[in-house]
Amino acid sequence: MNLDTRRPNQLLRYARQEQGWSQQRLAEKIGTTEDVVSRWERGTRMPSPYYREKLCQLFQKNARELGLLSLPLMKEYRPSTSVVYVQGGKRSIMAYLEHFAFGKLSTTWIVMDGDGKESYRRRNVFTHFEPKSEVLPPDLRARKRQVEEQQTDNRDRGLAFHWNGQRYSLSRFVISRDGLAEDLVLDLWFTPSDYYTFLATNMALDDPGVRDKYLGEAVDWSKPVPFFSNSFGLYLTVITADNQVLLTSRGRGVGSRPGEYNISVCEGLGTIDAHTSPGQAPDLYACAQRGMREELGLTEIEDFSTEDIQIFSFGVDTWYAQWGLLGLARVQKTAQEILNYRNAGVKDRLENAEIHQLHFDVDEVVAFVFAHQPWAPGGLACLYHTLIHEFGRTRVAEAMARYL
Repeated sequence: MNLDTRRPNQLLRYARQEQGWSQQRLAEKIGTTEDVVSRWERGTRMPSPYYREKLCQLFQKNARELGLLSLPLMKEYRPSTSVVYVQGGKRSIMAYLEHFAFGKLSTTWIVMDGDGKESYRRRNVFTHFEPKSEVLPPDLRARKRQVEEQQTDNRDRGLAFHWNGQRYSLSRFVISRDGLAEDLVLDLWFTPSDYYTFLATNMALDDPGVRDKYLGEAVDWSKPVPFFSNSFGLYLTVITADNQVLLTSRGRGVGSRPGEYNISVCEGLGTIDAHTSPGQAPDLYACAQRGMREELGLTEIEDFSTEDIQIFSFGVDTWYAQWGLLGLARVQKTAQEILNYRNAGVKDRLENAEIHQLHFDVDEVVAFVFAHQPWAPGGLACLYHTLIHEFGRTRVAEAMARYL
């Protein structure tokens, strides 16, 4: 996998600009030069441990929130794994999978099933619930206690903090087919989890020691990794009534991939999405509807129907062990009407720092992708499958070829 080591550090740049400081002013505060700060922000050099510590202390953020962790470490953990398909009661092993790439842009996303050409029928996506949760090993339990203490301390001091919402952990899945047309079929099994467990496990994978211990080179992505599957999300590309596509820049206060470009809606599956009540199997489409409502102010029936939501693929971001379904939602409101909703107030407005409105044209969308980085891997894969579904593989490949 060809990872770009010159990716600009937008998170560090945003943190500096929020304070109203020039690069020279930041350099003076930590005892370096303007040229060095410029190189950090351009991504041509990473700060040493000494300057990482000084930057974290200055901005009161951790290294991940400032983009100070070396992304090329991902190359060491590229999985070469197989996927088990179940069809007609027989198990077969697919060839080794590589990570998804959007043209020249490599990612840490593995597409487990689906390619954008067809979508899952709603009746063919099954969810199951197993009430017994995993017992974390001692080192991960200690990390969770640290997370709890840090968030409590932040709240007491009047600082930004994360609350401990209830979530689902993906325990296993089965990919299969149905009927003569071999329609896509997916079964997902979930167990109870919570957000602090997610922060203590999945987000701890920035720590090379944790990654080496639990997600070494031999990790098998044909099944969720024990203790590290506490995140499942729905990614949706929203196409408006006036044929606009909405893309986002994630807020810098979110727990996962702050500051990165992403798809229109990215919603984590929670117990609020249970079919009938907490303790039941989740309704994936209810999660999609909630994401549309909380992030864009769109409501079912008035602005869209469940039939307007199509799911194209299933996959995992191997850097943070985050699983998800990727799809498309066509809505009955114009882009400006949606922006008006958001400006009037939506529940999760701060999850996205900015909404980018583009004409839904393959050339315009591809040009935007290559001009704006970094991208959340699942969001980029979702956008790609949407383009494939709407314009076809040949047309998308031709648009990308201009940037190779």
